[in-house]
Amino acid sequence: TPGLNHLGRMLMDERDRLRPRPPWTRAAVTGHRPEQFTPDEQEWVTTQIRDILQRLHNEHGTTTALTGMARGVDTWFAQAALDTGHTLWAYIPFTTQADTWDTHDRTQWRQLRTQSARTITLGTASHNALYHHRNDLLIRDSDVLIGVHVEFPTSNGTASTMAKATQQGRRII
Repeated sequence: TPGLNHLGRMLMDERDRLRPRPPWTRAAVTGHRPEQFTPDEQEWVTTQIRDILQRLHNEHGTTTALTGMARGVDTWFAQAALDTGHTLWAYIPFTTQADTWDTHDRTQWRQLRTQSARTITLGTASHNALYHHRNDLLIRDSDVLIGVHVEFPTSNGTASTMAKATQQGRRII
């Protein structure tokens, strides 16, 4: 159609498609605790996290995975990161984070912490503000944020983190 410049638009789209993308070297995660998922959903989520990390590595050069080290999505992500050859960074809100967890979860947390190439610990005792500060650092230090939730959250840590990332123009999967 005359005057609409279809060819010019097609050329611009092709140029954008061919332009090298900046790498997303660091991916962070936010998500629910395990009790929010059925056993089948837990299995599906862990498989998807592993696949997403592999695709991020292959398509965007992601080498580093950032986790808040909470039970559930955070620790599933951390284990998947190590299993797929990513460098793990642990953002721990306080030193006693895992002290009240069951033996299995506490042991896994300690192992993941030991395997982390970088560990940032914000405080010594539980305080709600430390969770928010940890999440802010995860957003700040990542190129892409992976949000894992059953229903779209509206009033929890996952919701808050995703809202802040959106406000800051971060990429979210």
